[in-house]
Amino acid sequence: MSLDELRRRYPWPEEQPKGRGECSGWFAGANRTALQAAMQPGHKVIVELGSWEGLSARWFCENMPRGATLICIDHWEGSSEHHRRPDWAERLELLPLTFLDNLWEHRARVIPMRTTTLAGMDELASLKIVPDVLYVDAGHEEEFVLADVGKALELWGSEDTAILGDDWPHTSVRRGVVRAATRCKLLSVYGASCWEILKGEPGNRNPPLAKDNARGLGG
Repeated sequence: MSLDELRRRYPWPEEQPKGRGECSGWFAGANRTALQAAMQPGHKVIVELGSWEGLSARWFCENMPRGATLICIDHWEGSSEHHRRPDWAERLELLPLTFLDNLWEHRARVIPMRTTTLAGMDELASLKIVPDVLYVDAGHEEEFVLADVGKALELWGSEDTAILGDDWPHTSVRRGVVRAATRCKLLSVYGASCWEILKGEPGNRNPPLAKDNARGLGG
């Protein structure tokens, strides 16, 4: 099976590594609500682009459907903004080990792909792995977001893959998402933080949140 091959390519270490002993990150309540609605019984593959120290990955493991596998794609080298801030930069040396340490108890359900987001998605496609849910939370630069979302739509835009992401308040993220998703016409924004690309008219799957709105993209 393709997931078995992916596990073979990206194995866990034999012993639990020692990380920083903490699990920091950014994962708003609205994101959790939107993702909980996106994940359906019977879903088998959840993909996360950008995992940092594993805060959201642990939430996925505790909330995704029984039997599902979480694939985390991250080079674990940090982004440019992490390197610019001393309080974040000091975490980078142990970042890969911290993630593995934090997800150790869930290792049977998690495949940590240490590679770039674009290469990782291409590798999944080459193995004919189709995500049921794909969560974008990697680089914030407009061109990076455009590339990540564009690649996801190129590979799985015609599938039933739910494509959601974080950081809507960042202007660069908004621009990247909108540029990539123009052909889809609509975005749904949850609680001002989490966005989802809608491939048709908004339905009843998404829960009503105070600041939800569906936005026409034109084009």
